Amino acid sequence: MFRKTVVGSFLYVKSYKEALFRATILPITLSLVLEFAFSYINSQPLHYLNNVFLTVLNAIVAINVHKIVLHGVDSVPKWGRFKFGKVELWFIGHYVCLTAAFIAITFMTRFLDLAVILIIVAFGVIACRLSLVFPAIAIGKGIGIYTD
Repeated sequence: MFRKTVVGSFLYVKSYKEALFRATILPITLSLVLEFAFSYINSQPLHYLNNVFLTVLNAIVAINVHKIVLHGVDSVPKWGRFKFGKVELWFIGHYVCLTAAFIAITFMTRFLDLAVILIIVAFGVIACRLSLVFPAIAIGKGIGIYTD
C-alpha cells in the first residue's frame, strides 16, 4: 500500500512536471528571496513577519500542487493561483492547529520520561490522518465525519 502510494505520487509529478514547475516557480523563488533578505536583518518582529509571509507562500504552493494533481492542469492558471482567499485561510488555519498540537506534544514529552515514544508514535499516526484534510481543503471540499 505504501509503495503504491509513493510510486503513484511520483507518476503524477512526472506527468504534470511542466505545470507543477510553472505553478510553483514564482512562490518558491519569492520564498528564497525573502529567506535571503531576512537572514541579514536582526529584528525579531521582522523575523515573525517573514515567517508569516513564508507560511502564506507555502500554502499557495501546496494548494496549487494539490489542485493540479487532483483536478488536472486546467484547474489553476498557467503560472499558478496567487490570490489569498478562504481556501488559503482555511489551509493555514489547519496548518497552525496541527503545528500547535505538535509543539504541545513536544513540551509534554519533556515531563513524561516513560511514555515519550508511545506519545510520539500515537501523535504521528493522528497527524498523518489529520494531514488528509489538506488536499480536501485545496480543492474546496470540506472534510468531516460523514461522507456522501
